[in-house]
Amino acid sequence: MSGKKNAEDQNSIKGSIEWGLVVSSVLYILLGIVLLKFPDQSLRTVCYFFGGVTLVYGVIRIVTYFLEKRQGILFLTDVIVGIILTGIGIFLLVTPEVVISIIPFIIGLLILFHSVMKIQRAFQLKRVNYDKWWSMLVLSLITAALGALIIYNPFKTVSMMVMAIGIVLMIDGAINLISIFFTAHTVKKMTKIIDETTGTVEEVEIDVV
Repeated sequence: MSGKKNAEDQNSIKGSIEWGLVVSSVLYILLGIVLLKFPDQSLRTVCYFFGGVTLVYGVIRIVTYFLEKRQGILFLTDVIVGIILTGIGIFLLVTPEVVISIIPFIIGLLILFHSVMKIQRAFQLKRVNYDKWWSMLVLSLITAALGALIIYNPFKTVSMMVMAIGIVLMIDGAINLISIFFTAHTVKKMTKIIDETTGTVEEVEIDVV
């Protein structure tokens, strides 16, 4: 009974992870569309938004410390964190260009990380004899190359860079959805071997992340 419950719990967790990946992939695509359609405003707006939120939160931490007249090293940490956050907020608001300049590097690394995960999944599909595993490998290598391109940043203008990031995010999100479909389909079709004589089920694990 406990084994059945554990299996059900594992399936529930896997289902939650898969839905989380689907949602994040859709958000990737939507963000890519926004960046592609509004290349000049998007990144600057994001910087201003996070700069404003960080600044306000930092000021609140500082003001709360003095209004409540807190004492002790632990409460002193609050005001130090507030000062740091206030500084970061001001930096984001005053020099968004600096932040924008490092965004391609961060996004490129993120895409490369996702690509490595998808390459691993492609070889897992090969291990369970899925005949189209190579297509997932090719798609993963394409996204890895696009991630490296974003990091290299050969674009002449910020607008071109933002549009390129938007396109790459849309492609990466779409490939993520395809990867999730391939994995779910293969797990359902090929990783449960039913022994008709005993009625037992053997499961072969394939990561969904």
